[in-house]
Amino acid sequence: MRLVLRSTLIPLAFFFFGHLSAAFATDIFVSRSSGDDTASIDQASRADPPFASLPRAIESADGDDSIIILDGTFINLDLTIRPPEIPQTNAREEAIWTGRSLRIAAIDRDDAAILGRINVIGCRNITIENLAIRPSATKISFGGLSFSGCNNVTVRSCRVNLQVVSNSNFTFTNCDNVLIEWNILEGSSNDPTSFIFPRPRVGGIEIDSPTYLGPPERDFGIWIRNNTIFGRNFGIEYRQDDATSPSRYDRPCMLENNLIFDTVDVAIDVLDSRNIRLRHNSMLEGFQTDAFELLSIQGCDRVYAYNNLISRSRFAAPARFVNNFESLLFSNLLDGGGGFDAGLQLEIAMMNRIQPANIIPGDFKPRSDSPAIDTAFNPGDLFLFDVRGAQRIQGRAPDMGAIEQ
Repeated sequence: MRLVLRSTLIPLAFFFFGHLSAAFATDIFVSRSSGDDTASIDQASRADPPFASLPRAIESADGDDSIIILDGTFINLDLTIRPPEIPQTNAREEAIWTGRSLRIAAIDRDDAAILGRINVIGCRNITIENLAIRPSATKISFGGLSFSGCNNVTVRSCRVNLQVVSNSNFTFTNCDNVLIEWNILEGSSNDPTSFIFPRPRVGGIEIDSPTYLGPPERDFGIWIRNNTIFGRNFGIEYRQDDATSPSRYDRPCMLENNLIFDTVDVAIDVLDSRNIRLRHNSMLEGFQTDAFELLSIQGCDRVYAYNNLISRSRFAAPARFVNNFESLLFSNLLDGGGGFDAGLQLEIAMMNRIQPANIIPGDFKPRSDSPAIDTAFNPGDLFLFDVRGAQRIQGRAPDMGAIEQ
């Protein structure tokens, strides 16, 4: 399948806005080609010279500082960022951070690459953006970003290629106030047919047991929007531990405008969770067998899925929606191969459009004759942009799925 990934100025606007908003903090520069870890913080803040390593820069950060990566490839990185009260881990490198907020960003994603992983434990107010992340050169079994017990986290405009890695691109465990947007998460580069089977259960974005860690920082406790995910075992997995506990995480959460294709398993899997909206996601078939649906919502409370576009190329159920309480799957375009319902529950078939989606192969936009165009429900609070940065509403009504025609 030919892959078309459109560039957009929207993530760059977020990047520079974030930079200006921290104008009164210190920028600490890092360069693998010209850096020197014996430099002082004053020298590194002027890039004369910058630091050479991320741990040196992070431990020098205070207040609301930013770590700006100028260039270089950080090979075999296994870095844990933690506050001093968190016990030591077994990571190859650790950075003890004591500031109020921390931003790690690259000037140019093409000039700065992380080969390995960054783990963040027990931190607040962390932003990571504009990084390229690939597997470790010597330990290809790990890579990506993981967060545990963190509050107020933003991951933006990163490109992660972890074809042979046995963990998800982004993992969030026991976190709160999380925003994940404008990222490209891939399992291989433009050639999903090159995958080797059987594959481990690895995914794009994994949300595990979100936990109350402070007052609300955003409109949604977990906000996953405008990401492109392909070539993974699953796209987005959202789950909570105890479906019956009254203390289960109940902040409103949103999954919107995500383009997910060529997954081996489920594109979006929501299990034993509550108070979530899923809208304007495009889920397109790749390697699934008939045993897997592209959208699975099970054992949930107050989960509402609408305006999604789900298209399978063969006769099979596009969605599974079972054992849910006060939840709805409505106003979606469901194509189970030739437009058939392929075993959908009757109540789902009656509340959604069951017909061919008519998507342009490789581009994923609706064709001019697609029933996705101008047929979505407009609740009045849609995000302004689709997954490619185009204005969300361009006709008399929004389009179904992640891409506006």
